[in-house]
Amino acid sequence: MISIIILTFNRYELLLQCIDSILKQTYPDFEVLIVNDGSTDQTVDLKDVLQDKRVRIFNLEKQNNLAKLRNFGIGKSTGEFIAFCDDDDMWIENKLEIQMEYLNRYDFICTNAILIDVSNKVIDDKYIKVNESFILDTKKLLIDNLVLPSSVVFRKKLLGEDKAFDEFDFTSLCEDYNLWIKLSLRCEMFFLNQNLIYSRAHASWARKFEHTRQIYKNHVRLITPFLKSSDKDIREAAYTSIINNRYYGLLNLARNKKYLPLMSDFMKFVFLFKDPRYWSAFLKRIKLKFQK
Repeated sequence: MISIIILTFNRYELLLQCIDSILKQTYPDFEVLIVNDGSTDQTVDLKDVLQDKRVRIFNLEKQNNLAKLRNFGIGKSTGEFIAFCDDDDMWIENKLEIQMEYLNRYDFICTNAILIDVSNKVIDDKYIKVNESFILDTKKLLIDNLVLPSSVVFRKKLLGEDKAFDEFDFTSLCEDYNLWIKLSLRCEMFFLNQNLIYSRAHASWARKFEHTRQIYKNHVRLITPFLKSSDKDIREAAYTSIINNRYYGLLNLARNKKYLPLMSDFMKFVFLFKDPRYWSAFLKRIKLKFQK
């Protein structure tokens, strides 16, 4: 059985679409655990609307901690496999059926997506720009987070006895990325280049400027320990990842016309190159850009 965990807050209409796409799955053996983070809309009455025994709803007080909410859902799960779906995303009807075929060979599967807006209009028919399926190892994952939470299915046993998500250092921003990297060190992860989900693009809490800024900071904290890895490939990937982070962080500041922090961060970016390993990572990045 697959335990599907949905976190939600004040997105009742989108949540109904999300749940509907899950209940239509061709793979029948699943449970849905909806963790309501203190919603003040009709979400609190969802239990009266849904008459499906596979769905369980937990109305909690506001936590402001996505890691804690995800761990709560996992703690209530009874399935052999764990899946997540954001409350504003949707699945194609045979998503789980396709993924379960691959879970005979791999312990962790994620997929590509179609990007849609709030009215379900297609913005992009391929969210992650890759041409084929591949093994998603730690090196690739450090360079770029290619895992969409709503696309994930993995074996629950991978989590061991510890809490899956870090409830203290990565509470609501990069909490998922932190777990994917940890799992990549424990198992072989597979990226299936099929569009099995609809990922929704719209104004959200995480896309606010100050939160995007915090994501960049959390990303550096997450990657920094790998700069001292005994594995040369992982170490080089970590340097490349921080170069990318600083570069896109500068672009974000420029787009938002935040000129004072832009100057400060630009100087930090320049000072990185006192370390020749950053020069090496930067030159490789440019070479790869021209190759593409």
